[in-house]
Amino acid sequence: MSVVARVNDTQLQNFVRRDQASGAQVLAEWQSEGSLELLMQLRGNTPVRSGLTRESIARRNTPKGFTVYFTKPYDKIAAYLERGTRPHVIFPSAGRVLSWEGRFGEQRFARSVRHPGTRATYFISRTREQVRPVLSQLYRFIWEKYHR
Repeated sequence: MSVVARVNDTQLQNFVRRDQASGAQVLAEWQSEGSLELLMQLRGNTPVRSGLTRESIARRNTPKGFTVYFTKPYDKIAAYLERGTRPHVIFPSAGRVLSWEGRFGEQRFARSVRHPGTRATYFISRTREQVRPVLSQLYRFIWEKYHR
């Protein structure tokens, strides 16, 4: 699962094409500041108690924007949190039994567990909608800074 941000404003793209030198500076600054803004928003919206999924969020630049994504193996967990899961049975992937700490600190064991499923949280979709106007405004602000 990832969130991709690209410059989609045709008016701004036309200005950037006319002024290649400052266009590259504008894009680089937007990639740096925008990807950090998106990363922080996504971390804030991630509904995970342990924090490992939240801390697995990374960012990288693309030719026209940037991507904020979950590193492996947390990309699958993020997908389950975003879309939810149906009730299912969990079997051990290594070994013969599952093991976990119970509510009162006791060690629990089982050959399988019936998981009730996970409710969809749509935290990635919510973050995308929250940050879209912020990124657009940030791009315009940076562009105007170079073209006053």
